[in-house]
This record gives sequence, C-alpha cells and structure tokens, in this order.
Amino acid sequence: MNALLKVAALSGLAAAANAQAFNWTLETPATSPGARERTATGTDGTLYYMYGGQTGAAFAGNDELWTYDGTTWTMRTASGASAGTRVGAVGAYDVARGKFVVFGGNNTNGVSGTHDNDTWEWDATNGWVNVTPATGSPDGRWLVNNGVYVPGFGVIFHGGAAWDATGTSYKSNETWLWTGGGWALLSNTGPTIQNAMMEHRPNQGDLILHGGQSFNPNGTLGETWQFDLTTGSWTQLATGGTTPFNSSNPAQGLFASMSYYNPLTEMMIVHGGNGGSASNKTWEFNGTDWTEISSNGVSCRNGGMHWIAALNKGVYGPCNEFNGTKNRTRTHGPQTWGSFTMMGSDCPVASSGMTAAMSSPTMPAIGANLDINLTNLTPGNLPIVLVGTATIPPLSMNTIFAGSGPTCSLQMSPLVIDLAPNFSMAIPNNPSFIGLVLYAQGVQLEGIIPSAANTKLAAITLGEL
Repeated sequence: MNALLKVAALSGLAAAANAQAFNWTLETPATSPGARERTATGTDGTLYYMYGGQTGAAFAGNDELWTYDGTTWTMRTASGASAGTRVGAVGAYDVARGKFVVFGGNNTNGVSGTHDNDTWEWDATNGWVNVTPATGSPDGRWLVNNGVYVPGFGVIFHGGAAWDATGTSYKSNETWLWTGGGWALLSNTGPTIQNAMMEHRPNQGDLILHGGQSFNPNGTLGETWQFDLTTGSWTQLATGGTTPFNSSNPAQGLFASMSYYNPLTEMMIVHGGNGGSASNKTWEFNGTDWTEISSNGVSCRNGGMHWIAALNKGVYGPCNEFNGTKNRTRTHGPQTWGSFTMMGSDCPVASSGMTAAMSSPTMPAIGANLDINLTNLTPGNLPIVLVGTATIPPLSMNTIFAGSGPTCSLQMSPLVIDLAPNFSMAIPNNPSFIGLVLYAQGVQLEGIIPSAANTKLAAITLGEL
C-alpha cells in the first residue's frame, strides 16, 4: 500500500511537524570527578570510562580512572595506582578484549612538555598494566582527541601533535591500530591534523573524521574525511556545502569538539568545540551533509563524548565550559524510546505445522519508518500484515476460514492491510505521536483447505530518535 495511504488509514496519525532538536540534559549524580578537561575516554557499551586530564591551564594532570553508568560516577583507580598523570592521551575501550586502552599524552608523570609513547591497559581484574611493545610504537603525542574501537580490528586513532625520537615536534597524518599485541601503521596519507573528531560507522565499514587544526595551529579546518577500513585509504568528502562552524565565524571550522555515533539513526553527532570562539552548537552528519540540529547546549570543548548503548543516549563528562574546566555530566537524546513487544497467542499453519513470527528491525519512532517483518512462513501461503490502533477480544479464525486451527484468532482491529511479508510505513515527525500505541499481527492464508494462521500480536509504542 502506498505510504501516504497507510498514514491516512491510521486514525491516530496526522500531518508531519518540524523535526525535533533534543536538549542536552544536565545530570546530577551524587558523586562526580573533579573539574578537568582533555581526558582519555571510552565506553564498553554500558559504562563511560574517563582517565587523566588537566585542571586549568597549568597542565596540572591527574591519574584517576572513573566510570559513569548513567546514574553514578565511580572511581576505579585513585591517584598513584595507575599509568601516571597525563593530559590529552588517546583513550578507547577494546570491547572484544575487555580492556580500557590509553596511549601517550602530555604531562606524563607530572612533567609538563613530556610526551610519551607508552601503551597501558586496564581491566577490573588486573588493574593497570604497561603493555608497551619493545618496538613499533607510534611517536609520543597528544591532542589526538579520541580513539575509536572497531570490531575485528582493535583501537584506531589518527593524527595528533607528535614528537619524534630527536624531540622534534610535528603534526601527524598517521593512522594507527592497536591490536592488543602491537601497533600497526594503517596509513600515513590522511589529513595532517590535531584536535579532530573521528567515529566508526559499522554499517558503512568506515571512519568519519571532522574538523581539527592543521599544521598551522591557527588553521582550523572544516573538512570531513572518510577512511575506508577495507582499502585503508582516506578520501576527503565533498559534503553538500554545509560544514559545522560556530556562529561567530561561519568561514572557520571547529576543533576540540566532542562526538558520538548513534547506531539507531546512523548519524554522527558533533557538539561544541572552538571555531573563532567557543561553540554551543550540535551538528549531525548523515553520510552526505551536516545539519545544525541544536544551539541550546553549552559551549564545551576538550571533553569526551560517547554513545552508551545501555542508556540509548550520548553522554559527555567533564570538559572546558566557557574557558573554565568543569565537572558536569550531560546526556543527549530522547526522553521516550519506542518499543515493539510481542503478546497474545499464535498458531501454526494447518498443512505444514509451521508457526510464523513477527519482528521489527528498527526502533519505532516518529520521523522514521515503522518496519515489520514476517518470518518462518509456509511456502505458497499468502502473507498479510495487519496494523491498527486497537485490540479486540480474540476472534476465532474459524468464523471466517473453516479449516483454521482452534487456537487461531484475530486479536486486533486492522486499519491497514498489506499483502506482503515485509511492511514499511513512514511515521510523521510529529511530537504529539510520541507514546502512541499501534498494534500489528501477521496472518497466513492457505487457500486449498481453506484456513488461516496467525502470529502473536505486537504492541508498538512510538518513541523519539
């Protein structure tokens, strides 16, 4: 059925409204780390990890490791029980190996201007372990801004302000991979940059890097680059003409921003940073172009930010707000998430004994598609997806199809009938639809007997994305 007809057929839906911009929510945990910026951060999908950082402009680094679970900050290792104080180090959580990885950084061991190339790993059983290989490590550096964990690869970072073995400083164009057993140089042909943001897009098999500072410290870039994980090559993307900037200087890009990748929307989110002055804007990259989605956040830079899968939200911890280090924690994302819940009863096809199943590959939400799939179908049967806004007392299929099994029943009042195993309908981006409950059920018609069989009933609550 045509998507517009589907929407019109559902009495609870109306014309689309403007897209929403989610607010940044200031969290109020009972305990928080002290104010800091330029921390090394990562996530295992459940916890936000944060290590080191500086307080103020004096590079007074610290060596504490903290985690945040959406409610509480917990100190995992106190001062003196870690890899040493460091600022602007590379951080990422290696999910496959269960290790929080830290590389390099400035102010190591409390000496300002010292840039190490050591590699450390932490887990709850072994604590901090120095795993620096005997040879093959990248030069010491800082201001990389973030590392990225890529399943099947390991921890990857790009660029940074580096120092070679002779003490000569340079801006790096290198892309490095930590496998857990050693470092591998993936590329030295990417952008020469520091303070840029990079995220992994699993469905596209690439990394997206944005912004940062070029070889000239005053050269702030608005470029967007793509790293193909299959070919190991960098390509500068020609976006649709829009690139993140701060309102005070639209011609200048951003550096020292924070970013996360939302796997539900497949969007890269960039917030804050510096571009002529501190920025409070939030930008979204859809793979083709950037869109400003909010300017109601705070001006924050030099912080860490991650999508925490267990929370279904982006989280950032302490950062530099309005030229001062703070210890605040903020989250970004919808307050209401959609759900797809199976209930009621199902029954098998009379001839094959097979019972079809119903599922949705996506979270039901306004401004997105409602997708419903029927599986385990009997070949030759006619699949039907029914969608409506109300349930009914179970109505025996025998009243319509005499050959149906005694437990087969229709359990909802259909407003949309789609003769296909895969149903898709665009939901208008209207905030008034948040929390709306729809119902769906799958039916198979077997014309020879004739009979009908049904899936369980799905209760579908529309949320936000």
